[in-house]
Amino acid sequence: MAFTMERRETFSSAHRLHSAAMSDEDNAKIYGKCNNANGHGHNYVWRVVLKGDIDSKTGMLYDLGALKREMADVLEMVDHKHLDKDVDYFRTVTESMGQMLTYVFYMFILASIHMDQQKASVVGKGAFHIREPCEIPVRIYQNQIGKTSTSKGVYSA
Repeated sequence: MAFTMERRETFSSAHRLHSAAMSDEDNAKIYGKCNNANGHGHNYVWRVVLKGDIDSKTGMLYDLGALKREMADVLEMVDHKHLDKDVDYFRTVTESMGQMLTYVFYMFILASIHMDQQKASVVGKGAFHIREPCEIPVRIYQNQIGKTSTSKGVYSA
C-alpha cells in the first residue's frame, strides 16, 4: 500500500519576464507589466508530496526532519533573491512557472540524495543531467509552485 506525505514552504522572490530571443517590443507585448525593467515579486508556496511505503523499521514514509532540511537547501537558493540576477540558471532561462517547477524539482532531488551541485549540470535550456547514479528512497509524487492565491503549477511524476 502506498502512502503520501507533504511538506509546504513559502518563499519570496523577484524576477522579470523577459526573453533574450525576442525584441523589447515583443517582450512588452507578451509579458505586459511582468516585463518591468526592475522586475516584480511573488510570495510563492512550494509543496512537495512524497509517495511510497512505510518503512517497517522506522514506521516512517520518510524522515520529516530530513525533508525540511532538503527543502531548506533549495529555499536558500531562491528565497529573497532576484531570480534573473542571483540564480545562475535563470540568467539564461526566462523564469516562468514551468521553469521554476523544473528548477526546484531538480534542486530538491540533488538535496534529497545529498549530492552537491557539482555532480549535476544544466544541459541546454531547462534540462538537467545528473552525472552520477543515485537512488531516491521514495518517489517524488508531486512538486507544486503557487505564485498567487489563484494560480499554481504542478509537476506530477
